[in-house]
Amino acid sequence: MYLVIKIIGCILLVSATTLMGFKKAQRLYKRRDFINDFLVFLDTLATNIRYSTDELSIILSKSEDRFGKAIYGAYEKYDGTFFKKWKNAVADISDGYALKHEDKQLLCSFGEKLGITDVEGQLKHIELYKGLANAHLDDSKNEIKQKSRLYKTMGFFVGTAAALVII
Repeated sequence: MYLVIKIIGCILLVSATTLMGFKKAQRLYKRRDFINDFLVFLDTLATNIRYSTDELSIILSKSEDRFGKAIYGAYEKYDGTFFKKWKNAVADISDGYALKHEDKQLLCSFGEKLGITDVEGQLKHIELYKGLANAHLDDSKNEIKQKSRLYKTMGFFVGTAAALVII
């Protein structure tokens, strides 16, 4: 009976550590998807700024992409200047996407200068941040290549090693 409990415990241990490895790898994919959503948002925002005469908050409220909806939903909860609302919204939504500190800084600095220049200035600002976001996207893709498989296999092997020590 004691051996059966040990084996079941070892199986649960290996399963748990393997799952932890998969969860850690999944965070890499979430970051990549978030940056892709941000790039789609930038394209949509550039089009809306170019062809719409609406205020920036109204343009955000009409956003149909995932990033735009998420940022506007968080944006509406706060009071203050546009930048203060933007910064708080970025902090709210970034927790669920495993963003690095540099990614959060990119988003905050984007919102800091958004809406304070004329249409051409805003479009140039968006183009600049599209390039910066593409660099972050390349970084996230490289991380996925380098670390995703590592996290998955390390989770399994750490659990297996611990299970062998227990037995």
